[in-house]
Amino acid sequence: MVVFESIARLLLFLHLIAATCVTASAVHLAIRVWGYLRGNVIKVPFEKTYARLLVVSYAVCYVLGAIVYPAFRVRVRAEYFDAAVPWATGLFEVKEHLATLGMVISISVWLLSRAIRDPQDENDRRLLPLYAGLIASVLFIIGYDVWSGWYLTTLKAV
Repeated sequence: MVVFESIARLLLFLHLIAATCVTASAVHLAIRVWGYLRGNVIKVPFEKTYARLLVVSYAVCYVLGAIVYPAFRVRVRAEYFDAAVPWATGLFEVKEHLATLGMVISISVWLLSRAIRDPQDENDRRLLPLYAGLIASVLFIIGYDVWSGWYLTTLKAV
């Protein structure tokens, strides 16, 4: 028996819930920062909340994925993907590498959100393109990871 195999489906469902939170917080953050880039600054610091929610939910999603991984490795990857659909293993590996990169980027987004005090201040405005670029990068990674995770689960789940 593989560790956590008996609750792997529950953990996978929680992983999905965390991924939904990651996606929602990243989209809301992107919308807010897009407004900042266009000069529309609202004095409510929601983007700091979204950035905090992004990094926390990303970490939860990442840890849940790591906990489910042993059951996935044995029951899905070794028994099915590697033997019958090796391209799915490659898709999964790209997903995992991007997820790790996304964790680093989400931490960077959170740290940068704390550094930007006032988006109307000239010094802080210089950071906005970097901030927006990091958010766009993490959105791309989240999009790919959510799509590939969904698709791989339709092929075979734990």
